[in-house]
Amino acid sequence: MTSPLVLIVDDEAPIASTFAKAIEATGRYRTLVAGSGQEAIDLIRDKNVGLLKRDKIRLALLDIRMPGMSGIEVLKQLPKLDSGLKAVMVTAYNEDDYWFESALSETAVDFLIKPTTVAVLLRVIDSYFQNPEKANVIRQKYHDRDIEKRIKEDKEQYQTLLEKMGKVDNQSGAGFVDQLKDHIETMEKRIKSLEEE
Repeated sequence: MTSPLVLIVDDEAPIASTFAKAIEATGRYRTLVAGSGQEAIDLIRDKNVGLLKRDKIRLALLDIRMPGMSGIEVLKQLPKLDSGLKAVMVTAYNEDDYWFESALSETAVDFLIKPTTVAVLLRVIDSYFQNPEKANVIRQKYHDRDIEKRIKEDKEQYQTLLEKMGKVDNQSGAGFVDQLKDHIETMEKRIKSLEEE
């Protein structure tokens, strides 16, 4: 059986070359390199489109920010070219908009932030090939980050309410204090349910 073919798409040739050498050095995978989004699309068409294609690209490492066609634009084209081809999104920028777009895609299965280590790169690739059916880590990571953000916001609101309670005069603000206590109980329940998700 032929080892899986991994496509590395990055406009920075030294990064693409380093990734390719590290991946091939394992002996578990073969690589192709594309220096642009359009070159990636052309390689995918050549290797994957058609009924008799046997040596298909199985995973693409897509740099998100590239001149011309971005990694997100390539990602959107993958299901039209080959619905079985999945992608790992790679970027030097940790921006929520990019992750959100990737998370909405069934095609993106994970993401890497550059610079990364060879060990992390190989762990992500190995993880995908060991269990491709369960590989949509990107959606789970985005979901986890969203929950962490909501918990933090709720805890900040909770702290603000506690501070307000300490400043309220018991005689003139008794009704207000009761409302705050009810709101705090509701927030505590919400925080607990978010932590359990």
